[in-house]
Amino acid sequence: GAGDKAFSAGGDLKWLKGLRNNPVHINADHMSSFYRSFLCIRDLQIPVVAAVNGPAIGAGACLATACDMRVASPASKIGYT
Repeated sequence: GAGDKAFSAGGDLKWLKGLRNNPVHINADHMSSFYRSFLCIRDLQIPVVAAVNGPAIGAGACLATACDMRVASPASKIGYT
């Protein structure tokens, strides 16, 4: 990305909080769609490189690890929540 503070700070916590009263099967559908939206990069016929120059947290960590290769600066931190 164009920012210099984080690769990705993760998912939209406000959106996730709004799902808390949904039935489990509805949330499972939402989350499957969410993960498919960025895991589709695995299907590309070219190598995908994540340039991680800051925190990659939660969904951001998933996005980075979905790439074929990760190049990380000393300022990077990858964490799953």
